[in-house]
Amino acid sequence: YNPVTGILTNGAPWPQNPPILPGGWAFYNDKLYIFGGFDPVTGGGATPGDIWIYDPFPGNGTWTHSTATLSIGRGYSAVAALGGYIYIAGGSQFQAGTLTNETIVERYDPATDTICDACVADMLSPSSNARGYTDGTNLYVPGGFFSTAVNTMQVYNPGTNSWSMGAPLTHAVRNYARATVGNQFYVIGGYDATTGISTSNQRY
Repeated sequence: YNPVTGILTNGAPWPQNPPILPGGWAFYNDKLYIFGGFDPVTGGGATPGDIWIYDPFPGNGTWTHSTATLSIGRGYSAVAALGGYIYIAGGSQFQAGTLTNETIVERYDPATDTICDACVADMLSPSSNARGYTDGTNLYVPGGFFSTAVNTMQVYNPGTNSWSMGAPLTHAVRNYARATVGNQFYVIGGYDATTGISTSNQRY
């Protein structure tokens, strides 16, 4: 989508086969990175750990299949770029029809196309169905969890390789839309723990 012209065009189709729900995604240096995923309907116990890279230029763009893979294939991860790396926090494994929330955090290096799970401390509590945000210094993972959403704000400091709890959300939500404007980020809508579909718009 071009916000200047208001025109939506089709890029090169994602070559993932069989089709799956992307596990988590982030933009870095004008490229889109997709991490893991699975089929949320059939599951089949398969949680691919594939990493795909989309370069929108030139023309319709091109896809590259990374040689690196997640150590635990999963979906619904919180992903964000910070300090030259991309962090993949938490997520869900789908096995035998059951979603399992994870605490694992992995760090992907776009420069070397490598991933490391031993480089980053685990989250304080299992998380999935959340989004990742950064302020240029820390990684933030608000809310999330399956099936009952939580209001926690987990904060990762890469300088100390440690997690802490920040100010909690006003409403516990998961599967929300995210946005960052200036030095503030937004948790928009989602699925509320008590009321179902949420119309809340929370700013941090």
